[in-house]
Amino acid sequence: MNPRLRRRARRVRLTPRDMIAISLVARGQPVVRAQVQQLLGLSAAASYRLMRRLFDGGYVRSHVFAQEGPNLYTLTTKGAAELSRLGHEDARVLRKLGRHQHEHHLGAVDAFVALQVAASKAPHLELDKFLFERDVRKAVGRVPSGALIPDSVACLVSRNWELALAIEVDTGSERPQVIVNKALAYSQATELRGRPFRVALLTTGPHALRRAHRLARAIWNEPAVPEGLCFFTTSERLSPASVLTDEAWMTVQATSNTARLVPRCPIRPPETTPSDGLRGRAAPNRLQSQGFEATCAGSNHGLVDGTATGTRAAAVGGES
Repeated sequence: MNPRLRRRARRVRLTPRDMIAISLVARGQPVVRAQVQQLLGLSAAASYRLMRRLFDGGYVRSHVFAQEGPNLYTLTTKGAAELSRLGHEDARVLRKLGRHQHEHHLGAVDAFVALQVAASKAPHLELDKFLFERDVRKAVGRVPSGALIPDSVACLVSRNWELALAIEVDTGSERPQVIVNKALAYSQATELRGRPFRVALLTTGPHALRRAHRLARAIWNEPAVPEGLCFFTTSERLSPASVLTDEAWMTVQATSNTARLVPRCPIRPPETTPSDGLRGRAAPNRLQSQGFEATCAGSNHGLVDGTATGTRAAAVGGES
């Protein structure tokens, strides 16, 4: 470990803002400084000073895996003890942090921060519950091999409706067919944690938007996936200011002889009207995008394993 990360802890007087930052670390660990910055609405310099103070005080641990990458923060025993004293239920310490799948997990933390901040400012909308993958696995218990576990689940409540958002983070490491199979599994489930649901596909990385277009085409080419189930966004587009607007999202919408990507936010009242029957009629090569040229590449979109899909659907539908 870098010697500077073993600096002797000094006494720090915690403020309410410090406690919010420590709570985020405990809830979403590992997290990066930019996520604390977004949650608290701080400048980059202010968030740096805050995390430096918490690190110096011994409340958080800093992990460096690459010189060009951001530091990852996890909770220390001292930080967990402070949260436990205040009745925090997520005060656990990660004894070891591996080097894999951090980008995947950080995408889910980005979604949590965006929804948490946006819901706190939106009238008549509440983020009732947010479960990361480890929370979902803990709630479900033992599941069959190959069962689909969402990367995270957001449960939203408004005055007259409630909705679950199954969030799948795509870093570009999986073939499009793997994502199609997940969409097929979701299409066979009727509800998620006892609520009507939609699927949010969050792509990350340098070619996230192109990847989102490709996944949209691949899923659309599978007739068994209903229109209006899957919505697409990227890590660059998703923020507290945009997550509840059409600006950050897109989905495929059909007309009589074509299909196009249109801006549409999934966080809205569940539809009560049946489909207009246009699903599946559009030719695959007619998929268009609004505001830019479609760059999706064609591929074989046949279902790989129908039995596995059935198993996954059962697991998704049974998480309440």
